[in-house]
Amino acid sequence: MKTIAVIAYDKSSVQVYADQVNYFMGNRAKTILYSVKDNFISQIMPADLYLISTCAYTELNNIRKYLPLKGEVVIIRVTIRKNSLKQLLKVPPRTKALLVNISHKMAIETMALLNQLGVDNIDFYPCSPNEEYSQSIKFAVTPGESRYVPEGITDILDIGPRILSSETIVEMMLKLHSEELMEEDRLKEYFQDLVDDNYNFNRMFQRSVQMEGLIDILQSTLNIGIICMDGDSVIFFFNKKAEEILNLTKQRVFDKKAGDVLPFIPFEECFSTRREIKERMLKVQNVDISLSIVPVVRGYDFIGAMATIQRFSDEEFRQHKLRCQLMNKGHAAKYTFDSITGDDII
Repeated sequence: MKTIAVIAYDKSSVQVYADQVNYFMGNRAKTILYSVKDNFISQIMPADLYLISTCAYTELNNIRKYLPLKGEVVIIRVTIRKNSLKQLLKVPPRTKALLVNISHKMAIETMALLNQLGVDNIDFYPCSPNEEYSQSIKFAVTPGESRYVPEGITDILDIGPRILSSETIVEMMLKLHSEELMEEDRLKEYFQDLVDDNYNFNRMFQRSVQMEGLIDILQSTLNIGIICMDGDSVIFFFNKKAEEILNLTKQRVFDKKAGDVLPFIPFEECFSTRREIKERMLKVQNVDISLSIVPVVRGYDFIGAMATIQRFSDEEFRQHKLRCQLMNKGHAAKYTFDSITGDDII
């Protein structure tokens, strides 16, 4: 059986972390609890692993001197549950709130965590026991420390205690050589309930997928060929209209150097001059094509280019259709000469 020493700033935090460890490890480990606030830190016994909160770690300048020589160390990284994040994001923008925790330092840590997780609709102000606060603020958010909320505040959102992040649990399992526990359903369910360290990335990825879908719809309605290359001149986008116009399949050009597979398109000129090429005429396979290339520059770095191509005949046909529509609008004569000539024989 493994022995895990759980070290945190106060008793309540230690108990929360220990309960989670016991839930994951079951009868494979026993936990020993230590609180810095209650001065139990000087009595640390040997253990296989020391699980230490960041607040306890920073409170003690040299925590290593309190630890026995042997044993692995894992610094706790915390997060919140997805349901708690949803509650926070429902709060109206620019709402002022006290962030209440057991100490000023822990309140600041919690504010930093929520900011990292994308909670930017609330203006937080740290608050801890006996700390002065603005009386104009009537709303408080706390991670399971409602008992420390000032008496005058009745509007309280308790998001529950901060809990061990997936990264912390995985590191703990690896250092205890208990990787097989990560296959258990209770751990998988726990991970699914977490707002993990990749939450913002996942949100941005979902948005990028949505934007990609919108771009696909847009380019399919424009009736033009679109070709994109990256900063290494490698083609990474080649739509169906480009395939049709150039009589080339996507597979033949995708992930290949533009100069090798499309030498007639002056990507290199665009690369060297960093200037847009506007409506240049090309003849490809005896077909007149209108070409434009836009460089993509970030700062001073060339990171790619986008070319748009269109058959000249397609553009002429489009212009012809527009002219026909214009001819049917505006003032049109309602009468002809037949309307004023009679049938009488003179």
